[in-house]
Amino acid sequence: MNFSKTIIITVLLYGVSLTANAGLMCTAATAMKVSNTSECELGSTNNDKLNPPQVNEDSMFGYTDWIFAEKEFDADEDIDIGLSTQGGSIMGMWSIDDIWSMYSDVMLVFKSGNGNVNIDTYVGYLLDKDATSGGYMTPHANANNGNPKNISHISAYVRGNGNQIPEPGILALFGAGLLGFGLARRKKRST
Repeated sequence: MNFSKTIIITVLLYGVSLTANAGLMCTAATAMKVSNTSECELGSTNNDKLNPPQVNEDSMFGYTDWIFAEKEFDADEDIDIGLSTQGGSIMGMWSIDDIWSMYSDVMLVFKSGNGNVNIDTYVGYLLDKDATSGGYMTPHANANNGNPKNISHISAYVRGNGNQIPEPGILALFGAGLLGFGLARRKKRST
């Protein structure tokens, strides 16, 4: 196999591995549980663990560069974005500070309490651009009787600042770099 075919196969395989763990789309009913959001995806596990961030392993909304900000109903905090809720672990209102000049995307993750749960994975909601508040209802239900299941915690994640290259751009740069390396090597061999 020649070098240029190897480069193309490597780029294609790298691209497939980037999207292999992408989150699963929510049903319309689940997507409507949190207002002022543009998308909803299910994670691959029950817990959105932080080390390494499960949301990055799951490529939530196609990104692997999410940064943990903070949790509501829990003391964990790395970046204070003002996440707060009014209400409880079944339904209420969420709010964050106006942080949109610093971050291009904000995601809220809802994790259920333990037990027999319908939607037994965490659920991520991508906030509408410039949204700073909205309502929520637990996306989780008791699998036995369908009653709403308590939320264990709501986590906030942020990413980007508008100046970052999105993943497809990174992939294109990686491929262009390999192609350039291959062409330079071929030219050197021919001289």
